[in-house]
Amino acid sequence: MINKKHPKYIFIGKTLFFPSEKILCVGDLHLGFEKMLKSNGLEFPVKQFEGIKKELEEVILHVNTRYGKIEKIIFLGDIKHHYGFELEEKKEVLKLLGFLKKYVRDENKIIFIRGNHEKNDKNGKYIDYFIEKDVAFVHGDRDFLEIYDKTVNLIVMGHLHPSITLRDEMKIRNEKYKCFLVGRYKKKDIIIVPSFLSFTEGVAANEIEEIMDNRFSIIPNSELSKFEVFACNTLGEDALDFGKLEDLS
Repeated sequence: MINKKHPKYIFIGKTLFFPSEKILCVGDLHLGFEKMLKSNGLEFPVKQFEGIKKELEEVILHVNTRYGKIEKIIFLGDIKHHYGFELEEKKEVLKLLGFLKKYVRDENKIIFIRGNHEKNDKNGKYIDYFIEKDVAFVHGDRDFLEIYDKTVNLIVMGHLHPSITLRDEMKIRNEKYKCFLVGRYKKKDIIIVPSFLSFTEGVAANEIEEIMDNRFSIIPNSELSKFEVFACNTLGEDALDFGKLEDLS
């Protein structure tokens, strides 16, 4: 359902969709995260790539059925997890690309933004930012003058892996949900998309100042407190509006 408060885009699960442009936007995947955990001695039955592929396919089929066929998919950086070259990760990125071409046949319409985990990757597939009409897509760890051009009204980014921690009145029970953060910065509307990675819920946005300094993101921590929080929901259900981050303790 198109959000009446923000009719330009729709929150679909952990992804963002622009119905007019038929663009699906996906946050940090961190392919290879599972391999890193296993190298540190942690064993579990879940297969990261297969899980991501299954989730993505569910989102794509949902969007195609309800809103019309997706024409472009944009990944907001940190597609892979390892900071340097890792052969298995490279193979998984290529497998991901091959899988997506089943739904978006033109490879040029599958956009990979360069994240901080790709900063040393020489793959020409990655770009620093992408602008479509009045929307700029960027990872969020680095600023680019072009995304603040007067023709740009909205900036979409990932990088922060936002989630929200909710507590009961006695502060005994905590529950954490991936979420979108929506606000304004430098006279631009901003959407921060949660990570698509399922292994972790992400970074609690209402505790972010205790974890990260202002140099981590293009949006200062003090500005994030003014953003609105929309918790991710299941496919077909609206994201949950929790109001402003500063009002959540």
